[in-house]
Parts: sequence; structure tokens; C-alpha cells
Amino acid sequence: MSPRIRTIVARCALLAGLVLASCGLHEGRRKFISRFFVDGAVPSDTPVWPRAPDGDGLRPAARVRVVLLDGLSRAHALRLPSLSEICSAGQELQLDIGFPTVSLPVQSALWTGMTQQQSGLQYHIGKLPAPPAHATPPQVDSIGVAESHPEIVHSFGFARALPADEPVTPAWRAGGFAEAAMAAIVSPTRLAFVHVLRIDEAGHAEGGASLRYGAAAAWSDALLGLLYAATPADADTLWVVLADHGHRDAGGHGGSEPEIRLVRACVAGAGVTPGATASVHLVDLA
Repeated sequence: MSPRIRTIVARCALLAGLVLASCGLHEGRRKFISRFFVDGAVPSDTPVWPRAPDGDGLRPAARVRVVLLDGLSRAHALRLPSLSEICSAGQELQLDIGFPTVSLPVQSALWTGMTQQQSGLQYHIGKLPAPPAHATPPQVDSIGVAESHPEIVHSFGFARALPADEPVTPAWRAGGFAEAAMAAIVSPTRLAFVHVLRIDEAGHAEGGASLRYGAAAAWSDALLGLLYAATPADADTLWVVLADHGHRDAGGHGGSEPEIRLVRACVAGAGVTPGATASVHLVDLA
């Protein structure tokens, strides 16, 4: 074997070793973190409903449209024009999503009205074996559309959940997702949910302060504007737009830092009148 071939073989072996080590470190990191968050409900811990609520809450609506901008930090959200338009038409919220700041358990709180500690889902990443008890999507005609990570949207009992296949195809990412999101929003279904994930993906890849993250946020806001223009908030249509967590400037989430845990959200339509920004917990919004 010539010295040149030996060098090439050695470099390929080194590269393969680095790839395997990277995969191992990624899985090891997740297992290490999961040791701090053992799934399981706190004994005898049930939701506490206020005896004298501060307001009347939201009245029932014929159509509910929920758009979740995964990983969108509040600082970025405040600069997005389409999101700001919807917030100005209704009630703006500073939303405490709870802890840990991990997508699937946060969505469980959104769809059940139970904190992560009450439900027992505190660091769950893979698809749930069955929808949580009393989750909202199985109780009404519903459709959920996800840009990627379909295991999340398939965990909560939507009557229809897209994409149906895993992994997500390039065609779905290139245009299928946006088309399916629009079809869901304009459909007569009672509850339509759109889960936008490219912001979160950019945050994990390059950080919350990166140009890619800002570009993903701008793309997602443009899509939100198109969806809202197709079926704007009115007396019979309630719009809810929120994030499930922010991102550290260097990338990543899961902790309790305010820039990760406190996000921008808004509700508009169905009789909601504009008011000063209110601070609420995710279970209040649920």
C-alpha cells in the first residue's frame, strides 16, 4: 500500500470515528439530561381552578385556528410584522410555557390544560403511545399539520394529522407543508393546528442569534400572514398564535432562562378586544 493510499485510509477512518463519536455524544447528552426529568405525575397533584376568575375567558368559537412557531424567541417575535398585526387585532400575551422547555411536553400542556408536573410528561421526546386523557383534539373535528417531526402532531389525537409518513420528504418541505397548512386553515374543521418548525431547526443548527434563525423567522411570519389573510379572525373564528419556547443565542433550549421560557403569543377574534399585554401561563391559555 502506497503512503498516499495509507494517508487516505487513515483520514477516512478518522472521519468515520469522529462521526460515530458525535452521534454517541448526542445520544449520551440526551440520556444525561433525561436523568434530571423523570416522567411521572406528582402524586395527588391536580389542576387548581380559581374560584373567582379575573375575567370571563374566551367564549366558544365555531372555528379555532392555532399556529405554533416552534422555537421563536420573544425578542424576534416582537419584530415580525404579520404576528404583530394579529396581536394588535386582539390580546397580546407574555406566555410562560412552563418547565422544562421541551416541545412535546409543552404541547401536552397546551392541549390538556395540565402542567407538565401534573400530567407527568416532563422530558418526553418520542411519539406518545396514546393521546393524553382529556386532550382537546380528539374531542372535536380537528386537523394538525406539521412541517417536520410528525411524531409530535401524531401524539395528540387529531382526527387528521399530516404528514402521514415519516421521515418527512423533500417535496413536503419544499411546498407540500405550506399547501396542507393553507388547506387546513380554510377548511370548515372546528380546530386547525399548524406546527412550523424551521425556526427551531435553525436555532439548533446555528443558534438563536444567527442569520439563518432570523431568515427562518421571517419565512414563518410570511406564511403566517398568508394563512391569516385567507381566514382572518372574526366573530366566529378565534386565532391563537404562540411559540413553545425560545432559543439561546448559541442554540438550544430546555432550561428555565426567561428568554427561553417567556414567549410572545396572542389571541384574536371571537369577541376578543385589544388590551394591554397580559402575562399568563400556558395552562391559562389552554
